[in-house]
Amino acid sequence: MHPGHRQSVAPRARPLDGYLPNPSLRAQGPPPTTQLALPPSAFQNVPRIVEPGEYFRSRLNLPRDVPVSLWSVPDTADGQRPSLPLPLLAQLAIYGSEEKRLSLQGIYSALVSRFTYFRDNAWDSKWKNSIRHALSLYSAFVKISRPIQEAGKGDYWTLNPCLPDGYKRPRKR
Repeated sequence: MHPGHRQSVAPRARPLDGYLPNPSLRAQGPPPTTQLALPPSAFQNVPRIVEPGEYFRSRLNLPRDVPVSLWSVPDTADGQRPSLPLPLLAQLAIYGSEEKRLSLQGIYSALVSRFTYFRDNAWDSKWKNSIRHALSLYSAFVKISRPIQEAGKGDYWTLNPCLPDGYKRPRKR
């Protein structure tokens, strides 16, 4: 070795180097500086979480003193189908429920108990098929498995706070 020449020796990496189960055994000192793997521009289109109640208030022009539920939407006087789209009515039914989740049958029951049209047409499978289709089509709805120990049929549906508008799910090919 020549005078003035330093040989750099890198420490050998051990398979579990850096992992110590006990935090008090870790080396003290400032954390190493790291660079982001992605540029800041990659985070510009990250979906924001929206409180569904605020979304529904703005979408339906509801005042702050009115609770957000199916009951905040007026029933039609002549028993006609409500003018709001079925996916929005399903969202309101879920949001207005006590646990913020409903089974498919629970959504049907909420609509039948609230609107004359659905009560008079409870036997009609067309609107029920439309609800079922919307639940699987729009990513505003999230399916949650029913706990095994809980009695009942079917899974629960809840709302995705990142996508209240209900963007369609990407097609699976």
